Amino acid sequence: MHISMLKNELYNRILLASIIVVLALSISMIVIGKRVIIFHQLSIKGLAVIDSWNGMERIKNDFLINRSNITVAGEFDYKKNVASWKKQTENFQVTFQDLLEKIGKIPMREGSFVDIQAALIIWNSSHASISRVQEALEQLERVGLDTLVFPQLIHNFYILRNTEKIDFEDTVLLMNLINQFAFLDISSKEFSRLIKGYVSDIQKKNESYIQKLTILTVLMLIFLFISVFIIFFSLQKLHESGLDVSQFKRGEQLKTLRRFITGHESFNNIIDRLNIKEFPILSGYQVIPILMRINHFTAEKEKLGPTEVGSKILVYVSTLEKHLFTKNLLSTVIPLEEGLIIYHMIQGPLLAESITQRTENLLKAIKDFISVQKDFSFSLTYGLTHQFPEEVQENYLELYEASFYRIIFGYDKIISTEEMKSRKLSDGPYPLQQEKQLTESLKQGKIDRAKEIYSLIFRELTQSNYTALKNGINRLIIVITSALDTLEKFNNLSNNIDINAFNYKIHSMETLDEINHAVSGLIDQVAGELVLKRDNYTFHQVGDINEIIQKEYSNPNLSTNLIAERLRFSTAYLGRIFKNQTGTSVQDTINQCRIEAAKDLLIKEKLTIAEISSSVGISNTMYFYTLFKKFYGTTPKEYRQIQKK
Repeated sequence: MHISMLKNELYNRILLASIIVVLALSISMIVIGKRVIIFHQLSIKGLAVIDSWNGMERIKNDFLINRSNITVAGEFDYKKNVASWKKQTENFQVTFQDLLEKIGKIPMREGSFVDIQAALIIWNSSHASISRVQEALEQLERVGLDTLVFPQLIHNFYILRNTEKIDFEDTVLLMNLINQFAFLDISSKEFSRLIKGYVSDIQKKNESYIQKLTILTVLMLIFLFISVFIIFFSLQKLHESGLDVSQFKRGEQLKTLRRFITGHESFNNIIDRLNIKEFPILSGYQVIPILMRINHFTAEKEKLGPTEVGSKILVYVSTLEKHLFTKNLLSTVIPLEEGLIIYHMIQGPLLAESITQRTENLLKAIKDFISVQKDFSFSLTYGLTHQFPEEVQENYLELYEASFYRIIFGYDKIISTEEMKSRKLSDGPYPLQQEKQLTESLKQGKIDRAKEIYSLIFRELTQSNYTALKNGINRLIIVITSALDTLEKFNNLSNNIDINAFNYKIHSMETLDEINHAVSGLIDQVAGELVLKRDNYTFHQVGDINEIIQKEYSNPNLSTNLIAERLRFSTAYLGRIFKNQTGTSVQDTINQCRIEAAKDLLIKEKLTIAEISSSVGISNTMYFYTLFKKFYGTTPKEYRQIQKK
């Protein structure tokens, strides 16, 4: 094994998937658990509403039929029930309102809201009656009566009215109270039925959510077990394999070394964190640096993700070092963000070779390694031999800058920093005059001329150093896209250019061939739209000409000049576009239309030849004969005779 089980791609993906599933299940359990609590509270509040409603029912019945609070003398002590009624009605209002507020806090799809709405209607209709009953009770209480004989009062109203126990006004109050209670419609069982239906629905939903919660809990435990097992198994393998542990430690040391090479940290700060024995290049040897940059790095990072790209680069570190070691080319390979950097030590018996020969052998070995890789392709840049670590940061910067010149040479060229140094002196002026010509050509739709100027500008830019080249390309792309956008708008084309998207696409390209191909494709796209637009315009013009001929062929004055004047074209332009589109002249088309109309008249109408000739716009009968014979090979008279047979 070259890498630990923890870094194994399959195990990593399983572990990551398990953690994501556990997190998703945890969130789902929290959401469902909250629903379970809410539904449980709703059930309790619903049952409390039913109990409170039934309490009001009992107190009402006590008033009407004297089922409780009867004195020894058989009288009804109403005062006890007055207080109970008031307390019970207030309790019910609070309980029912509490239930309604709780219901409003959950999504409308939950619960039997039809039942709740119906129960609310019943309560609203009963509330007014309850208020009137309360007023009657308060009046009765102000009278000061202690006890009442309700049954006798109801059945012997006129007799009891004259007794000493109650006077006439008190009797009226009592009868008013009895009437209010009689009309108070809380004795209906409909309200309780509706609330019970709602509670039953809530309890069913609660049971369903509890089942889901149970299932999710079991699934989460399963995935937790999988995650723990993978981590434990991977750590066990790490513990058993000294090679894997050393690989992990070396990976951390490589990251430290990379910070020094790229100029993010000084050598003195990192020396204590490195194992000198594992990096003999730190002992002051001369080294040959080679930079391997991933081709299409931006696209690879978007496709795989930065983490996956980094993992694959780490795999290349150890495999490339072993490959070079087998070639007697002792080297240290260090991972970078977008590739690898190789430091090959110049030492040992091979010193008899020249530096040039050693560099060629090293590059050949690296190319052999790259040729069998399937994950990435690489561009190679090599630098001058220098002392490690004294000159490494300066030489790395030169190496990295030189690698950008693959934009000119493409991916196959191996670039040398020494060769590229001369280009830094070339920073000529940007070809502004040619840019202006390019813009004018594009806006005028002169596509071939624009492409020619574009190629000239590009040839000039490639003679500059990388910074001038890149800035020039960026400016040129903006100029081209802007001119093409203007061309599309001026000609009312489809305006399919997404300038931002195109610029992003160009910036991700790494060679001039890719950039030229993309720019040429964009120019050709707009050119094609322009040609199609122009062809369509000509097609509509020819259609207008034909429409005039069909409608006015009987006009003896109809001619090419008349149609050109009607459409506001020159006669020459009209004749040219019509001939190009139809292959025949305007006058021949007029004559053909007239003769075809005359042919129908010869068959269907009993007109003379002269009358038919005149009706189709030909005043000269002899000329009509000549034209008819030209088109049909016979005279009009002969044609009519043939058709009658």
